[in-house]
Amino acid sequence: MSEKERLWSATKAAQARAKAKDLDRQARELERSAELGDWRQRARIGEAASRLRLRAGTYLIEALRIEEIEGY
Repeated sequence: MSEKERLWSATKAAQARAKAKDLDRQARELERSAELGDWRQRARIGEAASRLRLRAGTYLIEALRIEEIEGY
């Protein structure tokens, strides 16, 4: 594997981790905003936060897969 390919893989994994971190941050912000609403609003916001965390998990799995394939 060439050095260029290794750098590309490391960059791709780092981007996936950054995206996961951003989605998790968004979920935490949503949960904080839900504290002031009624129970229906809190439930909707909780579901939205859960979906964001599921997407974040997908990005983390992608990063781990890239790192595992490349042997980091």
